[in-house]
Amino acid sequence: MHSFIKKRVNAIIINPVNGNSHKLNQALKEAKKQGIKIVVIDSPLKNSKIADCTIESANYHAGQLDAKYMLSRQKSGRILLLEHKSAISGVERIQGFLDTIKQSKKGKHFKIVKRLNTYGQSEISLPLVKKAIK
Repeated sequence: MHSFIKKRVNAIIINPVNGNSHKLNQALKEAKKQGIKIVVIDSPLKNSKIADCTIESANYHAGQLDAKYMLSRQKSGRILLLEHKSAISGVERIQGFLDTIKQSKKGKHFKIVKRLNTYGQSEISLPLVKKAIK
């Protein structure tokens, strides 16, 4: 953040994994004082007044759509969930997915076999998935 402020960029577009981070909020306040526009994507900041604009996806609905698609094409399944528990967007997507399966008549034929927190990182996900499959 501080390098962006020093370079006097016009805007900072950020998807804050931890919008409650004091250091992040302080850096964004400093950027805003310098006239830099702050655009927040998908995850809220603790102090929403810092953002000039917030763009949010319908994450819960996205999870519902994923589950509906799966349910329309599969009769049963064993599911390995890859989660990003510190990102609100990821938590909401997983919840929409799980709720939709639970509410479906076909839901009893699907089982969550494991839930892995992958922190949204493919380099973390791949070894965990390989281990889980074995």
